[in-house]
This record gives sequence, structure tokens and C-alpha cells, in this order.
Amino acid sequence: MKRYIFALLFLVTTSLLWAQTLCPKVSPTSGGYATGTGITLSWTMGETYNTTLQQNTTLLTQGEQQPEIDILTGTITGSPFCAGAAVAVPFIARGYYGGANVFTAQLSNGSGSFTSPINIGTLTSTGSGTVAATIPSNTTTGTGYRIRVIANLPRYSGKVNGVNITITSLPSFTAVVTENSACTTSHTASISVTATGGTGTKIYSDNGGSSYQGASLFSALSNGSYVVYVKDANGCLSAPSTKVISTSAGITFTTVVVNATTCAAANGKITVTASGGAGVFNYSKDGGTTWQSSNIFNTLLAGTYSIKVKDPTGCTSAVTPVHVASNTGGCRTMEDGNAISLNANTFNIYPNPASNEATIAFLSDKVDGYAIRMMDVTGKMVFSENITSTIGDNQYMMNLTSIAKGVYMLSLKTGDSIQKAKIVIE
Repeated sequence: MKRYIFALLFLVTTSLLWAQTLCPKVSPTSGGYATGTGITLSWTMGETYNTTLQQNTTLLTQGEQQPEIDILTGTITGSPFCAGAAVAVPFIARGYYGGANVFTAQLSNGSGSFTSPINIGTLTSTGSGTVAATIPSNTTTGTGYRIRVIANLPRYSGKVNGVNITITSLPSFTAVVTENSACTTSHTASISVTATGGTGTKIYSDNGGSSYQGASLFSALSNGSYVVYVKDANGCLSAPSTKVISTSAGITFTTVVVNATTCAAANGKITVTASGGAGVFNYSKDGGTTWQSSNIFNTLLAGTYSIKVKDPTGCTSAVTPVHVASNTGGCRTMEDGNAISLNANTFNIYPNPASNEATIAFLSDKVDGYAIRMMDVTGKMVFSENITSTIGDNQYMMNLTSIAKGVYMLSLKTGDSIQKAKIVIE
């Protein structure tokens, strides 16, 4: 009878134990799971765990192997990398990961240590994939960098990639805008670039990277915005720098003329309106021989005047001949206030003094032949040219590059009329 009761109790107990439904839902952290009837499952991730079935004081234990968690970082291609560059980090994930798990790619220091790793990219996933990462732009040059991938559900640090990675720092630079000192009718400027960092020989761009040059100086630049980059031998690109050139324009001017009432009346007027330069001007009507602060020339006889403008920095405009006519018609009158006798023609030389070239300006009331001659102080002819005039304003440019510096006499002759004037070449 006792045997029968013991056998019955054993069968009942065993039936109760195995009649329980065990769902060993593996959590991504070490711990345990209990059913509603007190049956408990305990484990440690990555290790052998014991399934423990408990009913009252009777225990039944069975050892099982928990699937192992692991993350293998794949091959990183593209080294050497520029600081700031994108890098693809492939990885293989083994085991169970929660639905909200985030894989994070981490960068070591230049010696491969992960004591203080830098997070460079993330991927929310429960399995293998590729993290789209970016190397920080302030990363210093080094040849021993490594990358690994970690998970957070469960928390696990994967294996480091097996090959050192080279990262080169970005080049940096300073750019200085210099305005050219020359004063003509327009100003230009230059940008000089001084680069540091990066690797090897550098090239330079002033148009946002559309084109590059080997020289670090950009010259003859007009007003505008210039986006400067520096690229090193590895193709690493600096941060951009925008330089704005807004140099003052060269001195230009316009004139308004009031004609003289008659050939003998000194009541003509020239009003000069100048712009550019330093903004404060002096004015000349004789090509720069004499100057005045007023922009109005009054009491002018009919004739042609050589108007020139300068600012306090010494920059000057080009010389422009401006003609004051007579309301009564052509006059045999003056050039800059001095009477001439050239049959209804006026005669002017500008600039005077001159250097490489000078222009003869005159009026002619008909198509006619003119002889231009220039003699030195000894009477030796150093320049000779025959020209044919047109009716009205005429201008003739003389090339003086082959004539020595000094004082010369220039004559303009047509028919029986001749006009002479002194010219200085310097």
C-alpha cells in the first residue's frame, strides 16, 4: 500500500511539474523570468543558464546554453581619412537585441585606445548592418585609430576592427586682402593665403572650389565676394573663408559746360563732378600743372581745357579734354587762356608733363593735312608725323617711350598756320 501511495504521489508531483507551461522569454540583460504559478527561469547572458522548475519544495534543474551576444566590426575601407570625412562602418551582430536597440560606432584615440571613445554614428536595429559615421573635423593626425560598434539593448561592446586607420587633420589658413596702391581709372586687389596643417603640397581656390591653383596669391581681383579653400595632397579640404573686396573705385568725373557768349568773352564755365578715390578732390584745367579746390572753372574763353582730378592720397583721374565753344561760332582764340592763331582751331597737349605717351587734341573746321614735329632744346627733331584731320574734334596719340626725358618744343602746322607748345617728358 505504501508503495502504491508513493508511486501515486510521484506521478502526481511529476505531472504537476511538467504540466506547467514554461516560456523562457530571453531578456537582453541577465536576470530571470517567473510564470504565474511560481516556476522560475534564471540566466546570465552569454553563459550557460539553468532552467529551474519549482513546485512547493521540489526542484528540477536542467542546464541549457544561452545564445551568445557578439558584435564583429567589419573592414573599414577608405583610409587614410580626412578629419570630417564620412566613413561606413559595417558590422555583424549575433544574438538577441531589443527592438529599441541602438548600435553606435565609436572611434578610439590615435593609439587605438577606447578609454575615452568618441561616438561617430548610430543605427537603430536588432541585427547586422552598416553605421553611417562621420569622423570629427577636429580629429588630429594619427595612424593608429580603430573603430568598434557597441549596443545598448543589451549593453555590449563589440570587437574592434582589426586594422589601424590613418586620419589626417584638415588644413587651415589665414587670408589677407590687400588693395593695390596703383591709381588709375580702376582699382584691383589681391588675396594672399597662408596655410598650415594638412598633408603635403597644398592647392588653393578663390571661387568656392570650382578650380584650384598652386600659387597662394590671387591677384588683379575686382570688387566682389571670394570663397577661399585650401586642399592638401590627400584631398582634405579646409573650412571655407569668404573675403569681400570693395575697394574704392578709381577717380572718374563728368563735366557740364556753359559756352562763352562770344569768342572774346571770358564767360564760359566748366563744372566738374568727381567720384571714387578718397572722396575729397582738387581740380585742374591744364592737365595737372595748377590745381584748385573748387570744382567750377569760371571766366573761361572758348577753347579746349585739359581737366584732371586728384584726391589727397595722390591718386589722379585720367586727363580729359573738355571744349568750351562760343555761341557766335568758330573762334581763332585760345588754349587754356592763351591766344593762338591756327585758323579756327584749338591746340592742346595732355598729359603734360608726360611719360610714355601724350595726346594732341585740336579742332579743325575742315579736312586738312597737319604736320606734327617735336624738337629738343638744341633744335634737333626727335619726333615727326604727318596726319590728316577730320572736321571737328581731333586727337592724336604720340608714343614717347623711345624719347629721353627732358623739355621739348612741339609744333602743329597746317598750311601757313603753325602753333607751338612746350612739353615735358619725365
